[in-house]
Amino acid sequence: MNDKDDFIDFNRGKNLDDKQSAALELHLEINIHDVSARLQLLGFYFESPSNLAKWNQHAIWFAKNRPDEVRFGQVNIPSALSSKEFNSLKMEWLNAVSLFKEDVVVLKNAAKLLGAIDLETGELLWKRLIGLHPSEAEYAMALTKLYIDAALQPNVKNDEYSKMALTQGKHALRLEKHRVKKYQFATKLFEFALRQGELKYAQKMCHIQMRIANEMSIFHSEIYHRLGRLSLESGNEEQAKMYLRKTLRHPICQGYELAEMLVNKGHTKFVLKFLKDQQRMFSDVNETARHNRAGALIQKWTRGK
Repeated sequence: MNDKDDFIDFNRGKNLDDKQSAALELHLEINIHDVSARLQLLGFYFESPSNLAKWNQHAIWFAKNRPDEVRFGQVNIPSALSSKEFNSLKMEWLNAVSLFKEDVVVLKNAAKLLGAIDLETGELLWKRLIGLHPSEAEYAMALTKLYIDAALQPNVKNDEYSKMALTQGKHALRLEKHRVKKYQFATKLFEFALRQGELKYAQKMCHIQMRIANEMSIFHSEIYHRLGRLSLESGNEEQAKMYLRKTLRHPICQGYELAEMLVNKGHTKFVLKFLKDQQRMFSDVNETARHNRAGALIQKWTRGK
């Protein structure tokens, strides 16, 4: 089995029907340690609110029998799980963690699963992983994402978690050596910082991405798009227009959202010219979809003038 195949069972289970799931349950009565079958059933019950108790039974089986199963990392926890069910699940996974204190896979499985519902437990487990492997960017990123999710939740001390997310995010970026992963994570941090009104932080993320794009010789279009959005948020509409024009120079245009934002700011004439220029640049048969997209927007915003 290759790495790609290792992580499809849970999602495959979401497409099972009742007959197939019943057949897998019968199969497990004889082949109790068939991990693939259990993962598929976890996927099936994840999509079935009336069967969450069965989902919990299988998730607990992993805690008791295979907490170090790498493929369990693909499993998501149902948000509708009852408090009683979650507490029993949490107890078994924390027991597994206590038995395998330094097992990275056990800690990751528990942190990902429990942290989706229990912020404090997730934070504790990710910090334990960071303590064991302080130079591992994956764990620093996971803790950042946990703080971001917490900051965006209602009825939570959002400011505190927002600061923690931004601080931890910077640290995670310093640790990450893989340029594509670093670029992608900077995108997440940009979106969060912009939403929180941390404009200087968001701009820093764009600068990091620009440096990576230069190193890898990839297009800057989506970075210009982000810088344009940032300019609008800062109140600099002329600068935003400049960045929209810059997206035109690259084969992959990311400027449509920015274009609409500028239209909403009253710059319809400028945006229409941008779209017509784009139509002229990409009239080649291989760019039909993009040409048509620009044409549809021209029609939409011409009618709205």
